[in-house]
Amino acid sequence: MAKSMIQRRQEAERERIEAYAVTLRRVSPVARPAPDFERALDDARRGFAGMAIRDGALWRPNQS
Repeated sequence: MAKSMIQRRQEAERERIEAYAVTLRRVSPVARPAPDFERALDDARRGFAGMAIRDGALWRPNQS
């Protein structure tokens, strides 16, 4: 049985979508993992340990 016009359009659309997906996978860079901010803050605290006036855990941002 021959495919209807709607079936052919749907099949062509699926093929276009797959072709776009293949292109995007080929040209898009792989996502990098998010930075570990807690570790970065801990490293910074250790680096400035002798110069700190107060404990870094007590610091809060200025709310103004």
